[in-house]
Amino acid sequence: MLAATYLRALALSVSITFAAPLGALAQVPTAPTQRPEPPPEKQEFLAPPRNETVEKQPPLGSDPEPQPAEAAPAESAPDATMTTEMVPSNPPAETSTPVPEDPQPDAADSVSSDPLTSERPADPATEAVTPEPAPSRPREVRSAAPTAERPIGIQDGGLPRRPRIGMTFLPTADGLSVATVAPRSAAANAGIVEGDVLLSLNGVTIRDAQTLSARMRFIRPGEAVTVAVMRGGQPLDMQMTPDEAVREGDLNAKVEYGAVAGPAGRLRTIWSFPKGGGALPKPTVLIVRGVGASAADAPGNNALRDLAFQFSRAGLIAVRYDPQGVGDSEGPANATVDFRAETADVLAIVEALRADPRVDPDQVFLLGHGTGGGVAADAASKDGAIAGLVVVGTIARPLMEYLLESRRQQMLLAGLSPDEIDQLVRKHVTIFAQMLATGESPKPDADGIVAPNGTVLGKSAAYWKQYDEVNFSKVIKELEAPVLNELGEFDFVSTVGDHRAIAEALKARGEKGTALLQLNRTDHDFRSFESRQAAYAAFGSTGFPVNSRALSQIVEWVRGHVTRAGSRTARPTD
Repeated sequence: MLAATYLRALALSVSITFAAPLGALAQVPTAPTQRPEPPPEKQEFLAPPRNETVEKQPPLGSDPEPQPAEAAPAESAPDATMTTEMVPSNPPAETSTPVPEDPQPDAADSVSSDPLTSERPADPATEAVTPEPAPSRPREVRSAAPTAERPIGIQDGGLPRRPRIGMTFLPTADGLSVATVAPRSAAANAGIVEGDVLLSLNGVTIRDAQTLSARMRFIRPGEAVTVAVMRGGQPLDMQMTPDEAVREGDLNAKVEYGAVAGPAGRLRTIWSFPKGGGALPKPTVLIVRGVGASAADAPGNNALRDLAFQFSRAGLIAVRYDPQGVGDSEGPANATVDFRAETADVLAIVEALRADPRVDPDQVFLLGHGTGGGVAADAASKDGAIAGLVVVGTIARPLMEYLLESRRQQMLLAGLSPDEIDQLVRKHVTIFAQMLATGESPKPDADGIVAPNGTVLGKSAAYWKQYDEVNFSKVIKELEAPVLNELGEFDFVSTVGDHRAIAEALKARGEKGTALLQLNRTDHDFRSFESRQAAYAAFGSTGFPVNSRALSQIVEWVRGHVTRAGSRTARPTD
């Protein structure tokens, strides 16, 4: 069957992770009790096409092994190529490396993803699920950013932390099967083991990753949870008490957790400051992630966290945030949040940054990765005073153009035959044409292009229609701020065509400098590989460290565009 061939080649094993904090105190496991209820009916599970991620995060189900700072290049070629011309078209795909049928799970606090949209997740559900509203909490009206009088610190901006239970999952015909259990985690303490199949959480049936993620938003750290699993054909009930999610830190940066009052609820912000302090206010970079991003502080290989720390070491402030419905942030399920809402959230955070005495209001930069590049560009256009814009691996042409080039290059890497590719491309065109014309969710299809809940590539039809309505060439051409246009050499998620369009727009406004920065031997997630095929085969796998040299190119560009003209007078750190 064509669909099975396509999904076997492109599908990334779904993993949902709620890992326990490192060093959690061991407790005596609670003895499981038998349940008389019969197990749920089996359903065939067909995983969706793979997606990046960011926003990509490695498994959180166990204590992460220390990762080297960067992948060792095979030769001494520079990690980036600057050019005022268009970069050459993609080289022919190498086919010597087979695509593994069972890659190691790539964990996140959200559902797994599809490489088309760069970040996770395409919905892996086997049945439609109506998103549940976020749990009701007293809304605290507060200033959106930290101040000298009210530091963030342990206050976390008044926004509660999410729970972590310490498991990763893989989809099976029976439901979500436990892939890993973190030592000393809530799951381990409860007696859950690898191979258990999750049945329910606090009495609510769990058959897919979307439902599990939604239910976890109703749970708070320290609250007891009843978990039902199937083990060897026997249903069991267990009690566990989730811990608080791990907080990140760095030897060379000061990390603070805060919150911003966005239009639809509070958003978690994570600030990275230079460890040694220095004069204030400072230039600040807001990092905007794309579709399906998981929690900004997810442990393991996390390129945008590494980038934030590099900014801090360079003397700048970096701010990341969790989008609506992700990590600690309030709001509905992220798959239902549309493009305009995401832009409005970025503008709210920018306003909050400018109000903070530690931020130079004239030196606020936006950096967008994946579809976050489109959101950042739209926000920069609406704001009108952004000091600079960085777009990395984004979509900047009409969506149908991007779709056809991106999907075709991924199918070629997957080894599909020309006739199979043409047939699937036609199906994509039909579905996307309907979606972009009406803004309504298409019906789920057997090939997994449309998820059972009606989302496409992890987002609603409304999101993609609004994204497609933005003329990004016009936005870039009319933007007064400098723009860094960046693409990884082996990025099979994004396309050269989209970044050529940005380069042409920069030239149209009289840009004489770099039109496009190509990161050599680098994939969409800032990891180093020797070929595009190798990058594709390793998609979703861990053990491939972030290429810190590629991140340094971005940091140096931003530093080179910092100016003190018109900014507030610098003052010493308190």
